[in-house]
Amino acid sequence: MSRSTRSKWCSAAYLDPCPWFRSSKSASPTSGCHGRSPRSTWSTLPASTRCSAQPRGSSRRSSSLSSPRTYSMVRSSSTCLASTAPPPSCWTLHPVRVPTGVEFPALEELHLWACTVDIDALLSCSPRLRTLCLSDVYSDNDNLAVSAMLAVSSASLQELVLHQTDWMDGVNIVAPVLRQLTVSFSAMEKVSISVLAPMVEMVSWRCCYFEVSIVFGVWRLEQVTLQTAQTPGQLPSLQIHASANSIFVCEEETFMHEIEKHMIAEFSVLELHLETNGHVFGALAFHVLGMNRICSAMQKLKVILQRSSVKEGCSPHCPCESMGWRSQTISLTGTEEVEISGCGGDGHEIDFLKLILKCAPMLKKMIVKLSDGASSSDDGCTNIYNIFKAYSSVELYVYLSSGLMLGSQDSPSA
Repeated sequence: MSRSTRSKWCSAAYLDPCPWFRSSKSASPTSGCHGRSPRSTWSTLPASTRCSAQPRGSSRRSSSLSSPRTYSMVRSSSTCLASTAPPPSCWTLHPVRVPTGVEFPALEELHLWACTVDIDALLSCSPRLRTLCLSDVYSDNDNLAVSAMLAVSSASLQELVLHQTDWMDGVNIVAPVLRQLTVSFSAMEKVSISVLAPMVEMVSWRCCYFEVSIVFGVWRLEQVTLQTAQTPGQLPSLQIHASANSIFVCEEETFMHEIEKHMIAEFSVLELHLETNGHVFGALAFHVLGMNRICSAMQKLKVILQRSSVKEGCSPHCPCESMGWRSQTISLTGTEEVEISGCGGDGHEIDFLKLILKCAPMLKKMIVKLSDGASSSDDGCTNIYNIFKAYSSVELYVYLSSGLMLGSQDSPSA
């Protein structure tokens, strides 16, 4: 086998323990897991050509593969195998073993899914690896102990994609030259997160929480998303999803600390997606806004209120009203724009708008999108206009749920 042929085969590997598809002939070209255009076909390595593994300290490249051929697929031509997810019957984790002394000196791109692997051992023998995509991959060690804590440490990685459909205990990433990071995983409770990637430029991060594990009063944390700018003019954003329920547990420090773990990159937009179920959201919102890293970074605030289809309303003396949030004072000096969607003009929503105006002296623009059924004749809509009469420097735009502009108040400088 020629040196150039071995080099091409080593440039990208696709380790796949699920043998339900193996032929590139029946596959249609699609993009890879990181969204780039199709470039190559993945095909099974024959037993006699084993990814050009090279024993450490050897000057001659070995042509024997260290793991069964059903685990290895490599690039061989100008199209790309369809990366269709395996059927449920194939979702059995298979072990991928990296024998001692084997190296992959030319490997630059590697994709793994539905397997267990000693990631440290794999990365240590791939010194030129630039792109790593892991989907439902779990760490193990020599003792075959599978860990739900995923750790990736590489001095060469520039792009990393992690996707876990099952729950994880945490993520630990050390990648000093990483440029692009995409992570999606789920958690049952508090997670451990550590990301050391000082040169990262593009981040797409999402964590979904199962069960009622992270709570603040009546609110349950459901999802935290961090997204850096993907297009010109787009601002990096932190999105927090929470829903109200009938269980009251006051663990505000745990709730806020869990959110802070996911702030692995800078952001300037905060989005609160709140399924209210008739509950007051002011206490939760202002505790989040009062976090140091949020109030100092936030330029724009978006509050999306999601109401249930049934008649809403919490019980008398509900704890969602008992936290004294209306008297809070926080500094939102960097906030210039606020948008609230699903506003019905209820008393606690008017109080929320008043407190925002009080705490954000540099506010330039407020957009209020009314909930379904709200109209200009409602007292709540009238109250919205009335509170802005004292803030003539703020542009106010009020929209019906249909998107039709109901009215506006332009600032004198507009």
